[in-house]
Amino acid sequence: MNKVLTRINMRRRRVKLTDVSCIFCGLEEETNTHLFLTCNVTIKIWNMCNRWVEVSAVHHNQLKAHFQQFEVLTLNSKGNKL
Repeated sequence: MNKVLTRINMRRRRVKLTDVSCIFCGLEEETNTHLFLTCNVTIKIWNMCNRWVEVSAVHHNQLKAHFQQFEVLTLNSKGNKL
């Protein structure tokens, strides 16, 4: 997941940045976990998306678990990938 160009990952790749705080909320460093799971702004976006597609989701604190819960949505009625 470190391939996502968060500000922290760009700094690790020696990109010169003056600020590594989250582009959405500005409250914490922009890490993968913050960007996808703990940022107040992106949490609202996830919630809007879930309501739009009429899906209930559990809010996880680990990226892998967060995305795995949606894997079931890609299965057909026989349990095969669409």
